[in-house]
Amino acid sequence: MANKPMPVGKPNYFEGNIRKYEPEAFGFFYCKITSPEFLNHPILQLHVKTKGGLRTMSPLGTFEGLFFSAELDNAAKMGYSF
Repeated sequence: MANKPMPVGKPNYFEGNIRKYEPEAFGFFYCKITSPEFLNHPILQLHVKTKGGLRTMSPLGTFEGLFFSAELDNAAKMGYSF
């Protein structure tokens, strides 16, 4: 991590699709995500509280979460939309 860029500084609030204005936007983004309908191995993961404790799941359909821009770029290649 010492040689890689990391988002640092004061966070900025933005509503809408930031990639329309800054295609190389870098950082953490809270967004509404829609996965492809049929995906054998979903790649975006969420932590969900259940009666049995905290669980990690990779949902299909539409969901919201906080994700790093590199994860979102990779997911877009697999058909996810944001």
